[in-house]
Amino acid sequence: YKLIQVNMSLQESRKSKMASRHQTEHMKETESKWQSCKMFFHSYKNKKLSQQAFMIVFLIRVLSFYLIIAYFSKYPLFQIILITIISFVIVLYLIIVRPFKKVLDNLNQIVFELIILAFNGGVLVLAGLETAESDNYAARKKIETILLNINLVAGFVSTFFVLLKTTFLLKD
Repeated sequence: YKLIQVNMSLQESRKSKMASRHQTEHMKETESKWQSCKMFFHSYKNKKLSQQAFMIVFLIRVLSFYLIIAYFSKYPLFQIILITIISFVIVLYLIIVRPFKKVLDNLNQIVFELIILAFNGGVLVLAGLETAESDNYAARKKIETILLNINLVAGFVSTFFVLLKTTFLLKD
């Protein structure tokens, strides 16, 4: 009985090694086949579908943004609520999934999405004030100043990440 168990165990081991070898060969073959489309998958992790699908998620987000702007143009408050929800979901996706191979790329994308979320939040507050027909001019001015500062920060953060990535590329 023990001999049969050992024999079956050895057969399973051989099968799993052969399957692993076949899978590795298949992955190399697939990678060489799609080499010309490298920009779509080169920077992304390859462990989970949710990581590989970042480009699709990003494109869906952009398309959703344009559809929301086009189809709900008569409802600005509804537009900004939907856009803010999408921004929030994208931030959660990036934090949970971390689709990029490099930590710096993940951090870069998360920081930019947080900046966009902050900006959308400010616009949401402004839209809420407009809908409530608030005459609070001082509050509107403060929010507008904050939104301008968010825009300035986005430019500086962009420059910072470009310099940081260049520094790391030069080290490699």
